[in-house]
Amino acid sequence: MSSEQRPIYEFAEFRLDPRARTLTRTTGERVSIRGKALDALIYLVEHAGEPVSRKALMQALWPTAIVEDNTLTQVVSTLRRALGEHHCITTISGRGYQFVSAVRAVGSTERDGPLPSKPSVHGKVLPTGREASKSRHGLVGLPAIAVLAAVTILACVWYVPHALEARRVLPRSVAVLPFETIGDNADDQALAAGPERVQTASLEAYAFYLQALASYRAAGGIGAGLTESSRALLHAYLDRAIELDERFAAAYAWKASLYADSLFFGAESNGDWRQRHAELAALIERNAARALDLDPRSALAYVARARLDLFRSRFADSRAALMRAQALQPNDSRVLQTMSLLHGLVGEFPAAIQTARRALEIDPLNVGSYAPLSVALQMTGQHAAAAAMAEKMIEAAPNAATGYLLLARAEAARGELAKALETLRLAERQHELSDIATVDLAASYRRAGADGDAIRLIDAVLGRVNEDALSPVTQAAAHLARGDDDSALRYARIAVASRDLGMDPLQLAAIEWNVWSLPALEEPRWRELRAAMARR
Repeated sequence: MSSEQRPIYEFAEFRLDPRARTLTRTTGERVSIRGKALDALIYLVEHAGEPVSRKALMQALWPTAIVEDNTLTQVVSTLRRALGEHHCITTISGRGYQFVSAVRAVGSTERDGPLPSKPSVHGKVLPTGREASKSRHGLVGLPAIAVLAAVTILACVWYVPHALEARRVLPRSVAVLPFETIGDNADDQALAAGPERVQTASLEAYAFYLQALASYRAAGGIGAGLTESSRALLHAYLDRAIELDERFAAAYAWKASLYADSLFFGAESNGDWRQRHAELAALIERNAARALDLDPRSALAYVARARLDLFRSRFADSRAALMRAQALQPNDSRVLQTMSLLHGLVGEFPAAIQTARRALEIDPLNVGSYAPLSVALQMTGQHAAAAAMAEKMIEAAPNAATGYLLLARAEAARGELAKALETLRLAERQHELSDIATVDLAASYRRAGADGDAIRLIDAVLGRVNEDALSPVTQAAAHLARGDDDSALRYARIAVASRDLGMDPLQLAAIEWNVWSLPALEEPRWRELRAAMARR
């Protein structure tokens, strides 16, 4: 069915216009839904009354990409949330979904049909075939590239032992250099920004490297959203790449970056927090140094060092490392994302907003940039814009909890506690949360008035790990969430005094800025301490 032939659909209290890509209530109020969630709604409505398998729905939404099965679950959950109390979609156990509400086509007598063969996102038809090969960029096609590289490897393994001539012509190394845009398509400008050059003597090592990057994107493309199992898998791919080529600088740089993710977002262990931080810092330094020894132009290695300096509250050193990275790769979105984070942590919120927006312009798939952008917008009183950026982050990375936590904060700041509570329950129900994320969620629960949920989550964290395993700033946030403000204040003071030892600056900033809008943090004793936190 052509877009011109597709009717408008009415069901429950909604009116769906596939051509305009809008969903409104019968009152005329527009429902906030976009991207894959809207695509899924259109597909299910156009197949109303029919069982739709998960495979068929995934093929309709991602015809040219490989995604995890959990990603579809997140999309459907987002869709159900948008529809609210209307139970329009039912899950068919072991099969898929079915749109069960009565649907009426308005303005056309033609039979409902499936989506066009060319899928659309935000109203833009995606290219297929040769068109896609010309315009696809970033890491979206990494799984396909990895497969291609693997096929090349197998071909080499088969033919090389049997043909001396083949050995003569095979390349000794693979070099992937930054691209230059030769067309006038604005969507291709991100290609010119990267990737950072990659050199390896082994095609097989390159295939494992690509698989690691593809898995990172599939997991949401943001360190805060990685589970421990996902992070372990990425390290395994990179370790295998390094085993095959010990001089693979890019693989060492990515390992340093993953260890930095663990430092900021990883699960707490039952060991002493100081020891854990020291071990991760050593791993970051070792891998970044190795990467820079092999390739002094590795911007990502400098970014890993900058993040370590951020964690140690060495903001001047962090800025210097980022300036060096930016000189090497001025349009690298990862460099800009970390620079935006630095701007925010030192209170330069307008610069944080501008830099994060630039990072997203360069690479819309680098969803981690939405986090410092949403926080900076909230800190400048732009709560609606902060919520909008959090929603975009959820849309781009539905299997990462960070977007939901940011959205709940923005909703609470606007006084929309019921919406914040709904968002928090969704985050808890759908995601595997680290201890740090759980504490953050619990603090937002307390602000939303769900004290019982906050206590339940904190008790669960304290039951899993020893007290010494939690850093003072994590303890402070946990006791705030639990309602024990005196203990929270005591731990917060210890955290400020121990900041130079390595204290999560994001958690310190969360208390300093009162991102949860907790009334307790506005008391005079807390205001005095928060002022001390602001002194860098």
